[in-house]
Amino acid sequence: MTSSGSALAGIDIAPDHLERVADQLGVPVASACGRMADIHVSSRADAATVRAAFEAGAWCFLQLDGQGEVPDWLDRADLLDAGQQGGTRLVLCLTTEAAFSLDVAVLLCDWLVAHGALGHLRRPEVELAVHEALINAIIHGNLGIRRGPSDNAEGYNSFYAAVREALARPEVACRMVAVDARWDSGPLILEVRDQGAGFDTAGLVPAMPDAKSGRGLQIIREIADEISFADGGRRIRLKFHR
Repeated sequence: MTSSGSALAGIDIAPDHLERVADQLGVPVASACGRMADIHVSSRADAATVRAAFEAGAWCFLQLDGQGEVPDWLDRADLLDAGQQGGTRLVLCLTTEAAFSLDVAVLLCDWLVAHGALGHLRRPEVELAVHEALINAIIHGNLGIRRGPSDNAEGYNSFYAAVREALARPEVACRMVAVDARWDSGPLILEVRDQGAGFDTAGLVPAMPDAKSGRGLQIIREIADEISFADGGRRIRLKFHR
């Protein structure tokens, strides 16, 4: 079964591979059906590739997993539903390795501003909140590193050594992180989701005001109009009034 409106394009993907991905997603290949490609898939993700996809009219950029397949973790029914929402949704799904190397919050907010979903005045704080949510998803979620960098050289070096070690493990580097933005005439809703072990959201202890790390959720709470968690802490949902 295919979606009624979406179509797929591949970036550096062989035609037979793209056909297999199209079957997995349940959408046709754009070149075969005459539709504009609004879902772009790629085995790699860099800033230029992601920007080019969105500038070409895509509402979804999906990086394939380490085996070149659509991640099983992806909610495909929900993804296809996004294609029916008239340009009021943006989905970005990346491996942990790619998300760590990209400034995803900037890419996302550039697109949201260009499409009228986010105003210039509120952009800086929304970008900061998304950045903090993504850092938590990548570092504490997918990489499983519970503590951030400390304020001394030894702690800083130890932290980034742990990050490099975790990213060197293919099964960890290929864990996915997704950002889902939705809007209409009301608020902007942003969700960040990871594949980590989750955490006890009820047991969160606020960081000290002068702490060098661990203040991400506190910053998010100060910025977002509403914040909630789901899936055992693996999904954070932020609401911003516009």
